[in-house]
Amino acid sequence: MKKFIILAALFISGSLAFSSETAKGIKKDYEQFKQEMSAELEKAEKKIEVLKEKAKTKGSETQDKAIAELEQTRDELKAKLAETKKSGKSNWQKFKRNFAKSVDNLNKKVQKSLEQ
Repeated sequence: MKKFIILAALFISGSLAFSSETAKGIKKDYEQFKQEMSAELEKAEKKIEVLKEKAKTKGSETQDKAIAELEQTRDELKAKLAETKKSGKSNWQKFKRNFAKSVDNLNKKVQKSLEQ
């Protein structure tokens, strides 16, 4: 019985230490991801500004509408990133994947608009 209690105590303390390390890893991952996505959103912002300048000289309703949609998407992504809470490893991984894909899509749309 004594051995069981000692083993249980060792298991619990080991689990707590692992849990603490996992939480630290998620926090570090979260902060790094947030920085990377902020940088990607900043790239999109700069490209949108270039589009605005092009639109001033060529000016078309279609371009203005496209720019407004890009800005709206950018603003939604910025808000989503700012509001993100760490909510468990599986949810975090899913959010991270989906958010990165959304930012990539925004940058592709901006780049496509620049090429037109």
